[in-house]
Amino acid sequence: MDKKPIKIGVDIDGVIGNFIKHFSMLLREMYGNHIPIIENSDNVPEWDMHKWFPLTEQEIDKGFEEIGKSNSFWLQLELINQEHWERFIKEFNNDDYDVYFITSRVNGIGIRSQTINWL
Repeated sequence: MDKKPIKIGVDIDGVIGNFIKHFSMLLREMYGNHIPIIENSDNVPEWDMHKWFPLTEQEIDKGFEEIGKSNSFWLQLELINQEHWERFIKEFNNDDYDVYFITSRVNGIGIRSQTINWL
């Protein structure tokens, strides 16, 4: 009997890719140097950013709109941890595992191809 591969789901943004840093950098470009750059998701108290970030909900939404207009935003994310990513690829890149990458990215220009190329 054939052994079925183990299925593994991996979230991209905030787990592999440092979305919050890149997004806060975009918001700083849009609204000025008083906007902090959030280095990692450990510094995010909750994901409703308007409740703690120094911008209104509408201003944050405009940031997401800018992401949707970009053909490169998702390609520019940094890995959260290069060493962990390399170890993950080494361990799970074989026929014993089916790896699924999970995301809930905003619609935009080339979102699928940006995500695939980034991975």
